[in-house]
Amino acid sequence: MLTPCCTRGMDEWDEDSPRVFAALRDGGALCVPCLVNKTGITKARIDRILTSLGKIVHVTHDVVVCDGCQLIREVCRVG
Repeated sequence: MLTPCCTRGMDEWDEDSPRVFAALRDGGALCVPCLVNKTGITKARIDRILTSLGKIVHVTHDVVVCDGCQLIREVCRVG
């Protein structure tokens, strides 16, 4: 889990960042709607968190089958 000491480089610490990171870490490739459903965080906040997370971990975006909804969509992954 991300802690404040690991968030250097993020524009601002967001208390929801660990939930988004955990969902991507545990869920594989997920589209934003699945991240919203899995975390309960709004799309606007997820977009902002993904941008910030990308400064400290490798976040990729691909158009493939989402592991959550099984639809071909733009998905995010960490790693």
